[in-house]
Amino acid sequence: MQIHRDGADIAVSYRRDVFTFSSRITNLYSAGYNRLITMNKAGLISSAKDLMMALCWDKSQPLKPQQTSISFAEKPDHPILKLLAEKGEFQINELAITMNTPVHKLMQTLFELELEGHIKALPGGVYRLG
Repeated sequence: MQIHRDGADIAVSYRRDVFTFSSRITNLYSAGYNRLITMNKAGLISSAKDLMMALCWDKSQPLKPQQTSISFAEKPDHPILKLLAEKGEFQINELAITMNTPVHKLMQTLFELELEGHIKALPGGVYRLG
């Protein structure tokens, strides 16, 4: 039970969604999962449809383009895109040092560039041109 709660705590600290199925309250092995739900650390799902709705994977609703604060069309010479074009890949910490920008500020820009399809996030916090 402790392992589930610790894993959920880590996920929540990274602002990640956690989901679990409810179980019988009399089952000793289900206590950890039920506790996550009661502590609001995990969302309750009872079917794949619930998960699809929670993750906004509803295919019947067309996706609307989101307006971002940085547009490649507006800034074709964005410094991050230039650096990635020169080097190929950058790990986020290395990119933060190179650009002399705190990681928490850099993450927002990277996310916006990723949403626009200009860059791609890879495992280990590595980014490359999309």
